[in-house]
Amino acid sequence: MKKRVALIVTLLIILAGGITVCVLRWDAWFANPAEPLYHVPDEPGNIVLTFGEDARSERVVSWRAGKDTTAVSRLMLTDLQDGTTDTLPATTAFVRSRSGEAAFHRVHLSGLQAGDYRYQVETNGLQSEAFIFTIEDYNGPEDRDEFLLFGDLQYTDQAEATAFMRTAASASEAAEFYAYIGDIIERPTDEYWQLFFPSMEGRTATIPQVAALGNHEYLKGVRKHFDARWPYIFVNPQNGPERFLGRTYYVDFPYMRLIVLDTDALQNLSDHTVLRTWLTQVLRYESTGWKQTNKKNKRWNIVLMHHPVYSAGMGRDNPSVAWALRHVLEEADLVVAGHDHNYARHRHKGHTPAYVILSSSAKSYLPKCSPIEERLGSNHAFFSRLSVEQDTMFMQTYMVDSLNRPQVYDQLLFIRGEEYAEVIPGDSLPPELLDLPARYEGRSDMRVRRFMNRRNYRMQQAK
Repeated sequence: MKKRVALIVTLLIILAGGITVCVLRWDAWFANPAEPLYHVPDEPGNIVLTFGEDARSERVVSWRAGKDTTAVSRLMLTDLQDGTTDTLPATTAFVRSRSGEAAFHRVHLSGLQAGDYRYQVETNGLQSEAFIFTIEDYNGPEDRDEFLLFGDLQYTDQAEATAFMRTAASASEAAEFYAYIGDIIERPTDEYWQLFFPSMEGRTATIPQVAALGNHEYLKGVRKHFDARWPYIFVNPQNGPERFLGRTYYVDFPYMRLIVLDTDALQNLSDHTVLRTWLTQVLRYESTGWKQTNKKNKRWNIVLMHHPVYSAGMGRDNPSVAWALRHVLEEADLVVAGHDHNYARHRHKGHTPAYVILSSSAKSYLPKCSPIEERLGSNHAFFSRLSVEQDTMFMQTYMVDSLNRPQVYDQLLFIRGEEYAEVIPGDSLPPELLDLPARYEGRSDMRVRRFMNRRNYRMQQAK
């Protein structure tokens, strides 16, 4: 009898604790801020250039204009090599969000050759300005891929966002594309999309965009739902698992395969199984158009995902993501994640895979300061530049200083080997920046004290 009473009391305590946690964390877990009413202009806007599955010959252009799906929309493409112009009809979709409606249009361009192209988009006679994009010549003297990589942005101030993106663009004028690891916007509302696009100053229309979904692009709830606009803003290759089409995918380049995962879609056991099976096949190039084999491919495998397998944020572990993907990711070369709002990297026994956590946000959280992390950074915005060649890959991470200048903060060199690639960290790097994030100033709770103690110990060890 006593054991039964004790069991009932224990269960009641657990239940009461669970209810208390839910009450305290209700807004963080389930509440969504209201989306203000908005009206979409009839002129084409929010123009985005993305890749098809083969980066060497495919591009997709998307835009929105009004909400009339019967409007005639098209794209005029001029090949600047020979001066010929083609007019291509657009595919249109009607999208309704919580507080507005829009017609989204897209045109898939295929069979492109190396060189420059100029295009304009048009809806019901209203034209955009003209934009130029380039298809790289992979047989030329610059036989490599270079791109910029961003962690969480989540800016709420347009001037601040614009300044950051200008700084990043100045660090790599040769960037072939931009890639994002999720949380591009603060919340899935039109006002934050209209903050992001102006901050890019037209670059989304001339530089291909590769984007992963983050939790801030999802509407919260018992079962989360991604922003209805997402798959029409970023029209990605449809080569992922059926239930994750356009959100989990890969893009092939001559020397790398860029794999993008939607980790917020992992909401039940079946999702985990499906994603793990697909990722295993894609990393090994099983059942793909490139190579029919079950052996590890010879391209560099770079995986982008929002939630890290090895979290560097205090109290921000992702056990279900780690359980589903940690073993499979051993076949990758570089795994880059976000979510923790600080910078961290560690190598796997000195060889691939290397794991990096990147934050490009003005908002910072407390890092764990764990010994597993070889390099840390907090309370600053970071971005990375990657240069990929056949046998080497170079990753250089920048910190943006108070004068909006890019300062080299970390470096990794990957050198191809027989089984793995050697990963060599840079030397002569600046001291780690482990400032207390501004949001925690004046606090002395247990987490802040733990961070300060670990930070001080880490700094002493570095001397």
